[in-house]
Amino acid sequence: MIIRPFARGGRIPVTDANGEQTFTKQRFLVELTIVVLVFIVAVSVLCGAAYCLIVVRAQIAPGDTLSLEIEGFPDLSGVARVDGAGHIRVREIGMVRVSGMSAREAEALIAELLGGAMRTMLEVRVEKRKP
Repeated sequence: MIIRPFARGGRIPVTDANGEQTFTKQRFLVELTIVVLVFIVAVSVLCGAAYCLIVVRAQIAPGDTLSLEIEGFPDLSGVARVDGAGHIRVREIGMVRVSGMSAREAEALIAELLGGAMRTMLEVRVEKRKP
C-alpha cells in the first residue's frame, strides 16, 4: 500500500496554537521549510566557527616554536622561538616578524629576505604552539 498524504485535495492534519487540527498542505510545507532552514543555519554556524578556530590557530603567535630548515645550509637551519613582539631571529637576516602569518607565509618571507633562490630549499614548521 502506498501512502500519499496529499492525495485527498492536499490536506494533512496540522495542530495549530489552540490545539485544533487544521488540514492544510501549505502550512505544513511552510513549517517544514522553517525547520530545515533553522537546521541549515545551525550547521553552517557551527562549521563556520570550527573553521575560524582552525584558521586562526594556524597562524604563528608569540610563544610558538618554529623549525627552519634550509637544505644545504645547516648553519642557517635551526629552531627559533617567536618573541613577545612576534619576531624570530634568523641568521644572516636578523629579526623577522612572523606573528599572524601561516608557516607557508613565513617561509615565503624568509626565502625572499634570503634571496629568491632559497624558496625551494626552505621549510618552516611550527614545532610547538604556545597553549
